[in-house]
Amino acid sequence: MAKSTRFTKILLVLLLICFTMAMIPLLSLGFIKSKSPSTMPSLFSTSSMQTLPGDVNIRNEENNSGLKKIPHSNKVKEDPDGLHNSVEDMDRNNNNNNNNNGNEENADETLIPLTDIPKSPYYSFDPHIMSPSFLRNLQNSSKRIIKKWTRAHFDRYDSADISDCDIITPECSLHKYLLKYTAEENEKESEEEKEEVEDPNRLPYRKCCVEHKALRDTTIWVVNQLKAAGIIYFLSTGTALGALRHAGVIIPWDTDVDIAIYPKDRVKVEKIFRGNKKHFFRKDPHGKPMFWVYHSKDGYPVGGPHVEIFYDPVYTQFPHLLLPLQECLFYNESMMCPNVKQFEEWFPSGWKVYGGGHYNGPKSCTVRLNGKTIAKRRC
Repeated sequence: MAKSTRFTKILLVLLLICFTMAMIPLLSLGFIKSKSPSTMPSLFSTSSMQTLPGDVNIRNEENNSGLKKIPHSNKVKEDPDGLHNSVEDMDRNNNNNNNNNGNEENADETLIPLTDIPKSPYYSFDPHIMSPSFLRNLQNSSKRIIKKWTRAHFDRYDSADISDCDIITPECSLHKYLLKYTAEENEKESEEEKEEVEDPNRLPYRKCCVEHKALRDTTIWVVNQLKAAGIIYFLSTGTALGALRHAGVIIPWDTDVDIAIYPKDRVKVEKIFRGNKKHFFRKDPHGKPMFWVYHSKDGYPVGGPHVEIFYDPVYTQFPHLLLPLQECLFYNESMMCPNVKQFEEWFPSGWKVYGGGHYNGPKSCTVRLNGKTIAKRRC
């Protein structure tokens, strides 16, 4: 009998514990419901929002300018200094915003008024050609150049003579008009800082002048070597686009030159350039099917002006688009470019529009990546 009573007590204690645990959530729910809704802050109210590090107040930007300010992404391919996107990436990044922004004005007034910008055959600020989002990409690139001028060792350009820039590389004049130094910024700067950044376009313009002159001279030298050896070549990708779309110059925001040859001529081309005394030459260090010809004799700086010579089959795989090659001008020098049919295929939404939709071709092809991996992709 004693054992039965003891068992009953234990059972009652366990039941009491279970009942208490079951009631706790119900009691809590009843307490919350008893609170007035006006005393509970909304998780989505604007008053409870906090700005996170690196965040951008997109709502305010949309209200003030009609344009969505997009935080800078590190996912795009940039040059070793982290300052410029390639022409293909810039066009590709911009393509998503073209249809929506094509007729919008530069409402934030960061650009010198269009009426103050002289007409040029080498570029256009017409919003039907250069959309506001594409313009923002260029402006952000200029700001990064200014910010990293010394850290990226662009100060090596400070002593270069650029007095003939508007004649030798006239496309660089675009960089004179990208940024406007506003009165508000002027008030914030000290006297010394004012003197240094009085014209925010000065440094990006200088960088373009020095680098494009080096690219111009190196490209003409490379092509002359190929011509003398009887090698079939053609300006490729962004460089060919510059020759056709920008009146025979390098695209103002491009930072290298692309040339393509047939794969069968790879060994012959390597023999032509290896050991030359004028420009540093090397194979791609990652095994990609390409050569590098630097303006400098020693290959430094690594991200300095250079010509890339591609022998990847992808560049010659579609003769019905590539051929016949057509003559084009590169700074008044006669060179060879792909047939215009290729541009119409690669840029189906309009190759004469900046960011017209980069397209790599109609079929899939096999590509060697880093000298090891074989991958299928659009080509």
